[in-house]
Amino acid sequence: MTKRTKLGQYTGRVVTGFAVTAVGVATVFALNVISLPSWEASPQPIGVDAAGNSTRLVACDGGFGQLGSDPSNPAAVTPIGSPQYVTTSSSQREIKRNIGAPESAGHTYSSSGDTPLAAAAWQQLNEPTLRGLAAHACAAPESVQWIVGGRTLGGNNSTVSITNPGDTTAVVNITGFTQAGELESTSISGLLVPAGESRSVSVNGITPGAEALALRLESTGAAVSAVLGTSALTDITPHGVDTVASQVAGSNEVLLLGVANERATAGSDAGADTAVDVQVISPGAASHATIYSLDNAGTQIALAEVDLPANTLTNTKIEVPQNSTGLLIIADTNIAAAAVGDSLRGANTDMVWYSPAPALNNGAAGAILPNGQLYLANSSAAPATVTLTATADSSKSSTVTIPARAAVTASAPDQTFTIKTDPASDGAIHAGVRIFTDSGAAAYPVLPSRSRLNELTVYTK
Repeated sequence: MTKRTKLGQYTGRVVTGFAVTAVGVATVFALNVISLPSWEASPQPIGVDAAGNSTRLVACDGGFGQLGSDPSNPAAVTPIGSPQYVTTSSSQREIKRNIGAPESAGHTYSSSGDTPLAAAAWQQLNEPTLRGLAAHACAAPESVQWIVGGRTLGGNNSTVSITNPGDTTAVVNITGFTQAGELESTSISGLLVPAGESRSVSVNGITPGAEALALRLESTGAAVSAVLGTSALTDITPHGVDTVASQVAGSNEVLLLGVANERATAGSDAGADTAVDVQVISPGAASHATIYSLDNAGTQIALAEVDLPANTLTNTKIEVPQNSTGLLIIADTNIAAAAVGDSLRGANTDMVWYSPAPALNNGAAGAILPNGQLYLANSSAAPATVTLTATADSSKSSTVTIPARAAVTASAPDQTFTIKTDPASDGAIHAGVRIFTDSGAAAYPVLPSRSRLNELTVYTK
């Protein structure tokens, strides 16, 4: 059996089932320009801090959730092992779990005022049924969020861990979506997540037998953060793990950085496989999307046109150009999306889920995990100059000029760093990290810093 055949079920998530450069460059990004109707009276925006303080906070998931380890309760999710963290913050709090060893607990990290905050978590797994590298960016809590990623078909298991870093109990509803649409009959309603604790549930019960899936999480009482853990088996052989953090479906443009497969096994007949799966969902309304490839020079290629039925996950197989540095998805409506690739080194395989890299606020912080490759993208119509500065030592810095509508690789000056755009530049900057190693692969976006846990904007008339 060739290595390609051996990977059959697993690479089906790529080749079964975790977005980008156009013929008309100006046309693609012209979609950003929207003419809004004028108001009779100019409204005055007032920011209202719903959290009552200016603390920034992100939550990191704990040990990887293993499904089926308790024979008496096959649906129970047991966290195993202890992740490692890279963060800008020295202020941390442990998050309690109702199951698992103390070392499997997650953490929150916080900073005050305008101090940049970033954190990322990673865990190397080498268990009989779990093998590979899992990594995710630690995210701020949200009241409504989406996860695109994972599978529950065949030997695939997926779980979701929900963290409540707040001071009041959160009530969470989880709805599953697949290529068949919304799955109302298997949704979870009224899941209680106590303050300062996390809860994990099996996604296999929410989206059973799914080749591709998405989750919508809505919480009341307190905002929460959510991370999906997913793993794959072929027969009894583990073929990869990953963790996928949530996203907010608040934009019609989604940028996925560093999307690729890796083949580093000499003589493998899988060596030329460049196909990845790109998964997109349009919440609430039917839509249409175009998937483009980006490179480091600003050249864009349209790869696919995709119709998006409302509330239905669409899976599109994409052949990624060898010089591609990212995928861009532009839709008619706000969307949630992800892509999944894989890695093959020697006899070791792993899955890699790529989540959206949102536009960063100027001065946002990033955290790069060991062996990580940093990607920077400029989604504006003009070149942008970006300065990367180590948070622990401002003398360590580097400057990167990114062509218009391009994505480039860059060297991070340290494990944690800030990303600042030159005032003369008018660029929207995005960043992400990809990791390919002999023992596994992973990817995660750099997320924007938030000045409030929750902020409302009220318009007076």
